[in-house]
Amino acid sequence: MAVGLRSTVYLIVFWLCCLRALALQGTCPHIIYIGGWTTENKELTEQCELLREIFPEAEIERLEWPANGEFAAVLEAADRMALEEAVKIARLSSEGRESIVVIGHSLGGRMAIRILAELHRKKMCVSRGIFLGPAIDGNDKDISEAIQASKGQNILIYQPNDVVLRDEYSAYMKKDSAALGSRGYLGDYSGKNLRQICINEGSSYSHLSILYLKKLQEKIDSEVDEKPVKEIHGFRHEMDNPTKTMEIYPKVVDECMGWRILLPRGKAIVETLDLFGWIEFNYLLCDPEMRCRAKGTRAEMQEALEDVKRILLHEENK
Repeated sequence: MAVGLRSTVYLIVFWLCCLRALALQGTCPHIIYIGGWTTENKELTEQCELLREIFPEAEIERLEWPANGEFAAVLEAADRMALEEAVKIARLSSEGRESIVVIGHSLGGRMAIRILAELHRKKMCVSRGIFLGPAIDGNDKDISEAIQASKGQNILIYQPNDVVLRDEYSAYMKKDSAALGSRGYLGDYSGKNLRQICINEGSSYSHLSILYLKKLQEKIDSEVDEKPVKEIHGFRHEMDNPTKTMEIYPKVVDECMGWRILLPRGKAIVETLDLFGWIEFNYLLCDPEMRCRAKGTRAEMQEALEDVKRILLHEENK
């Protein structure tokens, strides 16, 4: 009886030692999630639940930082806190560091890149970084450093039409800045341990972290990524914020490579009134995703379509 009990105790101790060894080797990832601007003191319950679904065996830690306030002050705090967090991670054992996955959204994505870059300068690495719509210039030198600080593959999830990164980021930075992934700008990081996943949902211009996390959940175990839709900009009469076309514009007046000029409902009557110049109607120029990209008279939309044709032909001949 005593021998059997002693054997059972030894077996339990043996398995506990095995489990501890596995933990020290970093087999169970430790997620550090960093939210963006204005997330201080918010629970982010939905985000954490999604992360638990994506990484069911991981320990989830949310990095709290002073994310509320004026953008300039918060931006400075983000860069400062990133360096402080890198110092904390650097104090861990190599096994502990290599179990860490740093995930950040918006300014949190900026911080994730800064953290990994600082660790790389210290010749240290983590498991990997996941950058969700990071609010950082696409040519920032830390990006190249950061993607070298991972044992596994880093992930960038971007949305070219994210209105915050596409328009507001440059305004906040008060310079001609293109955030990484905004307007399709990805820098020269292709094939450099950075998997690039594009959110192509044309009807959405959201910067919400949930949108990015759901795309991560959809794609993390898939080897097939969506190719980004080619964005065309710089034509006359272009609208700042494209919207999905309404059904009251059913008739195609002219088209080129999926781009269309649409006529309002009423067809022949509208065309006749417009032809004689009695009333000017708004025509729409829509892209292949049926987003309204310009609005104006028929002549103005023909000008815009001619600009688009030139841009498309130029891209094809590169």
